[in-house]
Amino acid sequence: RALTADLSAPNAPLAKAAVWCIGEYGESLTDQELFEGEIPLKTSNAEIISVIEVVIQSPEEEVKEYCLTALAKLSQRFPAEQERIKRTILKYSNSISAELQQRSCELGQLLKHSNAVQAAVLEPMP
Repeated sequence: RALTADLSAPNAPLAKAAVWCIGEYGESLTDQELFEGEIPLKTSNAEIISVIEVVIQSPEEEVKEYCLTALAKLSQRFPAEQERIKRTILKYSNSISAELQQRSCELGQLLKHSNAVQAAVLEPMP
């Protein structure tokens, strides 16, 4: 939640790192496996997607790129949020930024493929 508090340029590296982690391991935020002494974090899949939807409003293009990739990865882990994720990704298919437009279109096409193809391409990092 602190991630959404300040999206200014000096915080872009932190935002990119946080969004990457959420994209790779976002399902861990909703698991209730706790380590000894850990305080439970009560969050839902929808809240995780909402955070990325806020962060993607950053003025930094690279942050937006990381957000699009994180959303695509989360589409495999949060099946109930797939349509919302697709809509958010496809919003950038008409971006004036060529990189955002290309990434949006490529990820949009990927999300049209079978779940087996998506799972292979979007699997978590080891």
